[in-house]
Amino acid sequence: MLEGYGTDRDKVASLISDFCRALERDGYQLEWNLDEGNGVLDATVVAGADACKECLVPKEVMLFVLDSALKGSGVRVGALRLPKEI
Repeated sequence: MLEGYGTDRDKVASLISDFCRALERDGYQLEWNLDEGNGVLDATVVAGADACKECLVPKEVMLFVLDSALKGSGVRVGALRLPKEI
């Protein structure tokens, strides 16, 4: 378990909260699952009805931001799916 939090999921939610809020401002939501045994985060960016398509940065940028937010936590991004990939 990641130190200082009730569960690994709580810790990850805290670490990626800024990223999630940025997506929400542009009409998107991050749905994610954490495999706590392996420390792997799988995430999907879901577009809302009023999502700003021009605001969505390239996948490589999103991966960099998520990886940076998770740095040192022992959790890594396993998969990231964007709306056009679903």
